[in-house]
Amino acid sequence: MASELEVELAGDAVLLCVLQYLEGIGLYGAAHRLEEDSGASLWHDASRETRFLRDLLLRGQFFEALDFLAPLRDTIEGYDALVFHVKRQEFLELLAKRPAADAGGLLVQKLNALEPLCSKEDFNLLCYLLTLPRLQQHKDLHDWTPARGRHDTFLRIWPLVRGVLEPGAALGVGTELALGLGAGFADLGRLCRGAVRQQYLSDHFPELLRRVPARLLRSGLLGDEFGGG
Repeated sequence: MASELEVELAGDAVLLCVLQYLEGIGLYGAAHRLEEDSGASLWHDASRETRFLRDLLLRGQFFEALDFLAPLRDTIEGYDALVFHVKRQEFLELLAKRPAADAGGLLVQKLNALEPLCSKEDFNLLCYLLTLPRLQQHKDLHDWTPARGRHDTFLRIWPLVRGVLEPGAALGVGTELALGLGAGFADLGRLCRGAVRQQYLSDHFPELLRRVPARLLRSGLLGDEFGGG
């Protein structure tokens, strides 16, 4: 009978795993609420400015996000595209609410403001969305929610602002950051694989296990580089 295995993990590592899981299954709103409650973030290695912008967008504070970026307009290549993505999300959220009476024509005002910022094809699509009972009836928006849209909006503008908000980005800062993963972050799958390796070594090669660096044992991880993939 195999002995029980106790794996000790830092609280932050567990939170990051949960955040990655929630985002992986599309529960972006739940992930952001957990970030706000716990202080943990998959973007913890990003600059303060990047995290601030991301938080504004995830909270739906679109005006504040654009106001924050406005002083950088001359240094951000593709600034109009950035504004379009943010205002498009604002428009979609307003459209999803479907106000029974839009006396002031707010939807049309928001739509007209988008026209100079996008291609004719993009603008025609937004016009078409006005005719649908639900946004999700369009094939490209079948899984759209306000939280998913805000998450996607940030990822769309991230390549445009990265060089300005992340000073080291142009020098090739790790791909993990571009994906929203902090450097050295171990996902849930790696944690499980490490636990299995530790159990196997403990059962069959106890002498070898004693030679494993203590820092790996304390973390409960035996990385993928140990013992093969």
